[in-house]
Amino acid sequence: MRINKGIPLAISLVLFALQFFIKTANINMWLNILLTLVIVWFFLWFMDIQTTGGPKKKEKKIEIRPKAKPNRVKHMQNQDK
Repeated sequence: MRINKGIPLAISLVLFALQFFIKTANINMWLNILLTLVIVWFFLWFMDIQTTGGPKKKEKKIEIRPKAKPNRVKHMQNQDK
């Protein structure tokens, strides 16, 4: 699955901005820790896509076929007679 590299970056930036509002509301310390881990995960995912270029496309499978022998049918007909 290919994903646009801007999506994880946008998610991490939005969650980073959201984290400041949650801190001011003083809801829960564990929620802030969890949110920080999610932000770091999305940012590292963005960095991985940025450096590697995302998932690699599968290469075409090369099929090796034997070479057709043009006189083979002619010789087989002569042997049957």
